Amino acid sequence: MASNGTSQHGTAANGNRTDGPARIVLVGRTGLDGVLAAPATTEMVRVRSGMDALGEVSAWSRQRHDQSGEQVVVLGEAIDADPTLLRARKLVEALRRLDPNVRVLAVGRPLHDEGQEQGEDTFDGWLDIDDPAFSSRVLLHGQRAARAATPDSPPAGRAVEVHAPEPPAPPARPVPADDRHLVELMLEGNPIAPAAVEIASRRLGVPLTLEDASGRDAGPGRALLPGLEGQVLVGPRATGEQLTDAAEWLSGWLRLEARQRTLAVEANTDPLTGAWNRRHFDATLAKAIQAAGEARRDLSVLVFDIDDFKQYNDEHGHDAGDEILREVVQLLQSVIRPTDKVCRIGGDEFAVIFDDPSGPREPTSRHPRSVVGVAKRFQQQVAAKRFPKLGEDAPGRLTISGGLATFPWDGLDGASLVRAADQRAMESKHQGKNAIELGPSSD
Repeated sequence: MASNGTSQHGTAANGNRTDGPARIVLVGRTGLDGVLAAPATTEMVRVRSGMDALGEVSAWSRQRHDQSGEQVVVLGEAIDADPTLLRARKLVEALRRLDPNVRVLAVGRPLHDEGQEQGEDTFDGWLDIDDPAFSSRVLLHGQRAARAATPDSPPAGRAVEVHAPEPPAPPARPVPADDRHLVELMLEGNPIAPAAVEIASRRLGVPLTLEDASGRDAGPGRALLPGLEGQVLVGPRATGEQLTDAAEWLSGWLRLEARQRTLAVEANTDPLTGAWNRRHFDATLAKAIQAAGEARRDLSVLVFDIDDFKQYNDEHGHDAGDEILREVVQLLQSVIRPTDKVCRIGGDEFAVIFDDPSGPREPTSRHPRSVVGVAKRFQQQVAAKRFPKLGEDAPGRLTISGGLATFPWDGLDGASLVRAADQRAMESKHQGKNAIELGPSSD
């Protein structure tokens, strides 16, 4: 996890050098960044969220091995938004699994979790932003709070400073993972499996991997993912119950991701032809133009429609018209690259985004000349295609007319490119149809 900043200090609040924790992690806005004093041997790290804090604590614990030193985590403004402390309690439990000796402090006033014994606090202490000297003293010299109940609750703005017993053994069941990061990945269209496995590993405190089942059933250190064939969660150091629970949790997320991906495709696909729809065309073209501009490469848009399509519909029926649309898309998809996008943007109007993010289609080719060759080839295949539902009139009767526009020569945004391609398509119609107007950039 990347921290927002790291600093070191050499004096305590009273101006004297002092020993202190080896590392302090400030989470969120604590209000203490500019007033806490720590010795030069203390590393101070600032992170944005509890998830980042887990990553910092885990990484530091792995790096230090058997070296002495204490980590202190200070939770800031998130406490105010979590009055019951349920989320905070889960975060503290996860931190202590990663480092049993970590000390967790909160900024604010002591609160108590529902279901806790009176006096038992989630944190090892509380810091007061209005009393920097007190907060520095607690931060540098306080100790782990006892987990057993105490007779009285700690006063507001004051820390619990009692010795802790041996840390309790981690529970067998994994702590529910913070799902915000996984949701963000899904919304961005990124795979969530690596992040989800990492979260599960942190919660259990043991390494987990997701592997192909390869014909093997579940066994010691292995758990099949319910509802997902061919995948198994592997964790030799986890108990059977831990692994089963983690596999169920992971399966739920991966099935949700698959459903989300299906819904996203359906929302952006033309159900008749299987081409992308207008919504997808507009969004994809905008992103492709931005990427092409940053990489200083060309990008072309072909807009075309089927000549006299209404006549075919009227003479042969809508079933024949639907078949024409489907087969035209299939023909086009057979001559373009996977990175190119075929989109249906109107009744019989289509657009193709020709993008070359990985370089020229052929080592000696140059965009947009290579696109012109693809468009001409497609035009010829449509004209030669036999459409059974058109009967005797089929051979040679179906033609297309279109126009080609290229970024940045014909426009710097999607609307400009489509407008230029549309204008050239109209010129193709005026010239007698069965033509693709290319424009000067294709010469």
